[in-house]
Amino acid sequence: MAADQAIIRLSASLGGRYLSRLAGEGPQSVYHFCLNIVLLRTLSPYDYGTFSIIFITAATATLFSDALFAIPATVYIPSRCGCAARVLDVTIGSVALLVCSALSIVASIVIWVWLGILSVSCFGSAFIGLWALRNYTRAVALAQPSRAGGARATLSDLTYVVSGTALLIVVPRVLYLPLTPGLVFGGLSAACALGILPCFLDRGWRIRISFRARIFRRYGVFLPALVWSLAGAGAAILLGQSQAFLVAGIAGPAAFAPIAAGFVLLAPIRVLTGSVLNVLRPELSRRDETRDAASIQKVLIFSVQCALLFVLAYGACLLLAWPLVKSLLFAKQFVGEPMSLIVTMAWLTAMTYTAYQPFRALAQSQSRFRDITLATLAGGITGFTTVLLLLLTFGPAISIGGALVGEATTLFLLWGAYLRSGAPGFVARFGGT
Repeated sequence: MAADQAIIRLSASLGGRYLSRLAGEGPQSVYHFCLNIVLLRTLSPYDYGTFSIIFITAATATLFSDALFAIPATVYIPSRCGCAARVLDVTIGSVALLVCSALSIVASIVIWVWLGILSVSCFGSAFIGLWALRNYTRAVALAQPSRAGGARATLSDLTYVVSGTALLIVVPRVLYLPLTPGLVFGGLSAACALGILPCFLDRGWRIRISFRARIFRRYGVFLPALVWSLAGAGAAILLGQSQAFLVAGIAGPAAFAPIAAGFVLLAPIRVLTGSVLNVLRPELSRRDETRDAASIQKVLIFSVQCALLFVLAYGACLLLAWPLVKSLLFAKQFVGEPMSLIVTMAWLTAMTYTAYQPFRALAQSQSRFRDITLATLAGGITGFTTVLLLLLTFGPAISIGGALVGEATTLFLLWGAYLRSGAPGFVARFGGT
């Protein structure tokens, strides 16, 4: 198709690959943003808080999916070719399907015990497992050496957005159903399932799934290297989501709702970060195979500069439009809440998080998972402790400062690990010692 060829041509350069990913992740971000705004104005604070917690849980599940499946795929598949790449694809894909299915079952039991609502339990858990699985299939598409892999990942995102939008508009109108968390997660689950399909188009080999013992033995070869990656995912959850779970657990879903609404405004920054990581991991892995240090430095500097410029520009636009944004989105729903403070601290947290992602991607591409885990764990413990103290002392809004402290700690430690690994070109360019 002409659209496929246009996306493939766009993916020819590194900047083009970033734009190609944003062509998919941008509409996805807009879709999630608009969905959150509609739910923010439609649902009660309790229902919106419930939706946000399950949605964050699904995002958390993608961290484990990254650690166990996406990272091995993007680091090891690009360095293999032919039969070896296909064998690795079948191995990781089979284990990913099994683990994501088990994750959905466990999540359904936990949500049922927590809420006792069948629709939310079934569809919310399905969304958690399917989003984690789609995250893996997109990563495999991006790991393919051909430029068509990026096109398949972009088409996956666009399919998810179009089908999710259609389902959530058509189904309530046709069946005259009210918009509830259960209905929303049902639509999102179906959209995720449809979004997985484009990742398997024109791959050059047929889809194979196997649960034989040799598959798990073959995957077990990677486990020693992935132990630190998996520990890093747990540390990343402690770092990134502890504030959300502490506020929701101690103060309740309604108290978490304004914080969730504030972070929704910063969703495009997270999308950009995800795009950078998805492109950088396989790109750095390929360049690391050639031992081309100068090329790696160039890619890293370009990525950091692009990411931070985007965050600064986004923050400036948000500041200029803040009176309008506040009156349209928050004036009626969160009366008396310090939304300006919440959004400002959320932006600072997002900027700090974005700054260290290229260094994290480089460490992943070089299998230095220990450095990532220790830095993230230190930031997570620092952030968790600070969030808890601020929450109990000053309340939910100020507790965001704890998340900022945790992210800053991780940035400092990852920067130090990068310098220790040897980065003379980067240090010289930016005036280091």
